[in-house]
Amino acid sequence: MIFDIYCLGQRHTLIAGATGSGKTRFFDLVLKQLILRGECCIFLDPKGDIDIRKIAKETCEMMGEPERYIMWHPAYPRDSIRLNPLSNFSRTSEIAARVTALIPEDGDSFYRDIANTVIQYLVDAMMMVGEHLTLTKIRYYDEHFGLLIEKACIAWFESDKLNWKDALLGRVLTTKDEEARALLCIEYYRNKVAAKHGNPTIESMASMYMEKRRTLEQSTANLLANLSKVTNGELADMLSPSNSNSDDERPSYDMDLVIRTNKVLVVGTDSLSDKLVSSAIGKMILADAAAVASSLYNYGDEEDKVINLFVDEASEMLCEPLIQMINKARGARFRLWIATQTISDFTAELGSEAKADQIIASTNNFISFRCADMPTQERVVAQVPQTKVKYVMRTQGFNASNDNLDGIGANIGERLMEEEADMFPKERMGQLPDLEYVASFACGKLVKGRIPILGEPK
Repeated sequence: MIFDIYCLGQRHTLIAGATGSGKTRFFDLVLKQLILRGECCIFLDPKGDIDIRKIAKETCEMMGEPERYIMWHPAYPRDSIRLNPLSNFSRTSEIAARVTALIPEDGDSFYRDIANTVIQYLVDAMMMVGEHLTLTKIRYYDEHFGLLIEKACIAWFESDKLNWKDALLGRVLTTKDEEARALLCIEYYRNKVAAKHGNPTIESMASMYMEKRRTLEQSTANLLANLSKVTNGELADMLSPSNSNSDDERPSYDMDLVIRTNKVLVVGTDSLSDKLVSSAIGKMILADAAAVASSLYNYGDEEDKVINLFVDEASEMLCEPLIQMINKARGARFRLWIATQTISDFTAELGSEAKADQIIASTNNFISFRCADMPTQERVVAQVPQTKVKYVMRTQGFNASNDNLDGIGANIGERLMEEEADMFPKERMGQLPDLEYVASFACGKLVKGRIPILGEPK
């Protein structure tokens, strides 16, 4: 069987296979078909495979729609779009979780949790003062916590139409020290405002700034170190597009705009250079896509549009938003294509077979190229019943007796036998040639097929 995406339907697909067995050629074939069908495609690739970018760009040009193709790759900043992974969210806690993902999980969980709380305070306060949420802005206000407290207090005083200027404005304007200005605002808030017009965000920030300053400084030191990796150099503009930067002609996108404009986006996160930053960027982009999926699921969309989300080397981008999308995003018309080398990669990354099973059980179609991993082999044939095998059993015999000269005899016989056998022995999975695969589809059908190589038209 030569692979055709029509056999998959509107279902998620899990692809496994060793390096060099045919996964990239599979993506070439599927991606070209989906683009030709006019569907939105978002391809996340930690490696940043040049072949994927080439096939996506050439297919869009062949259709006469070169503007549909866009790419993001830190190694090619001038050719990349600018992409804000913090644009779409329902609650500020989502933004806090995305930014906290930059901190390695092998450290002290206490300070990681405190950092997550601080980020949520920052985001809540930035929303109060109307700041555009970007990674660079969050880093700036993390370093200037007092300045944000001052702005949040003044915004709150203004929104409640309080007569604060006569008592406070002159003192603030004549004070140049950031900390002193913040303390003046906190003092006025606590003495004159909190009793009748309290604000939980200001109260939490004030408490953190005054009574828990040491904890604040300790918890954010690690955060700033990791934030700097995605807010310095070219990455600062690539991940934190600013409307005020009029000199930058590169278009600015987020996941919602990519989907609404039906783009073909290829994202390479360059994991060979820095795996931690690559993984964090991928997870933030996935979280942004999950927020869009949630909005589409809750509020619907009149257009009958399918969004294809590819995640190559998925073990490097495993996160809660990805698991939730695999479980629930089909109702928002998302079709996920999850690729990994082995099923065991999921278990190793998540540290739990139960969590790995969440991903595996929610993918209706499973395609495996050559793979020596036993759990992967078992997963391919797990839902396939055994088949009946018929064969002819032939028998023959000879006997002789010393007591009787005529006691010599012989016999020959045939019997038609039937027994159960594996339709495809799992041990053969490790012997598949390049580009050949075994697929288990949602209907329980097992297919042995091959991926064709598409050549240039003559």
